[in-house]
Amino acid sequence: VMQLGDARLWFDEWAADQRSDYAERTDLFARQLIAAVRAGEADETVVVGHSGGGATALAIVARALEIEPAIAHSRRVTLLTLGSLLPLIACYPQARTTRDGIRRVAMDKTVAWIDCQAKADILNFFGTHPVRDVGVEVEPGWPNPTVWKISIKSLVAPRQYRRMCLSPFRTHFQYIMANDHVGDNGYDYF
Repeated sequence: VMQLGDARLWFDEWAADQRSDYAERTDLFARQLIAAVRAGEADETVVVGHSGGGATALAIVARALEIEPAIAHSRRVTLLTLGSLLPLIACYPQARTTRDGIRRVAMDKTVAWIDCQAKADILNFFGTHPVRDVGVEVEPGWPNPTVWKISIKSLVAPRQYRRMCLSPFRTHFQYIMANDHVGDNGYDYF
């Protein structure tokens, strides 16, 4: 409960752009992303964000696109948001920076954005589209994100799943943990 309360206060300040330290870190990570893509040492650069980190990952990619719009023209860049709390932040009326970032990434044809959601995870926004359902207006034909609905039940052994369902946090973290099986839709984080 304390952790959720602290998170709520953080999200309030973040949505209202009252965290200059967050903006500075986002800019720093965006510049590191640009440097990594420019270095050309990998065929693809994947930015992964889980839970509240999904909103942070999106902010980093959006900032990188703001600094260098052609970042992904030479190398593939993928944004992977897992059980993201992005809709929580984007729905704050004062969260204009977050919604602008969503719009920027949603409209970019060079970045692939995949948003993974699971019905069994009560801490994510299952069934919520991270662009359309948070009031972000985009032009027709916007390419991002692709929403993958994941069956956590298909990832783990039945006994493990029954135990996991007793702990919302444990279920929420399955996105980034080893699985017993590849999911019904092919999802396997590792």
